[in-house]
Amino acid sequence: MLRAFCFLAAGLALAAAVLLLVYLADQYDWAAAAGRLINDNTPLAPFLILMAVLPILGFPISVFLVVSGIKFGLLGGILVSTLFYPLHLVLSYYLANSVVRQRLSKMLARWGYDTPRIPGQQLILYGSIFAAIPVIPYTPKNYLLALAGLPFKPYVLICWPIHTALGLPFIFLGQSAVSLDFRVALAAVVLLTGAYVIAVWLRRRYAFSAEEDSEVRKTEAKTR
Repeated sequence: MLRAFCFLAAGLALAAAVLLLVYLADQYDWAAAAGRLINDNTPLAPFLILMAVLPILGFPISVFLVVSGIKFGLLGGILVSTLFYPLHLVLSYYLANSVVRQRLSKMLARWGYDTPRIPGQQLILYGSIFAAIPVIPYTPKNYLLALAGLPFKPYVLICWPIHTALGLPFIFLGQSAVSLDFRVALAAVVLLTGAYVIAVWLRRRYAFSAEEDSEVRKTEAKTR
């Protein structure tokens, strides 16, 4: 009984701490200041703690990915980032569906992002496409998909591999900075360029489809 109570108290304390961090990040933007501490000389434990927390609060995960490539090498950087993505997704989903939901929506609006209107019958398809667009930053993307109503299990299973794939070029860049290998840097540039081209195509192709779907629904509503 005592052990269960301790676990419950620890869970509530962690949840309260995360909610407080979101509030402070929204009010004072301290996440950006803390992010300046991140470099290849950052000790391992502080680096991992910052990597667990700051991307949830809006700090670019690309910085951590590049430094991971420098600190841990290519395979190590991929492993570390792959382990952190589900943590960020679970916490982002929890926050987006918690008491700070309204504050998150306002914070995202100040950043220039509105919750996407994803067609209900194609929520998973359009959610996957939205997650695959690399020009949308990591933090807003995680929150927006959760706010859009994507169910938890598909949310994690879709975003996890997509984030892993989109993060590879940045880890390649970090590794190339250490190895001074032109081929690794070239691979990173090719991956980034390919991701951008795919993003442009997806936005044009499926933005049109979404508008078309909306028009069909309006027509059906008028005929009823």
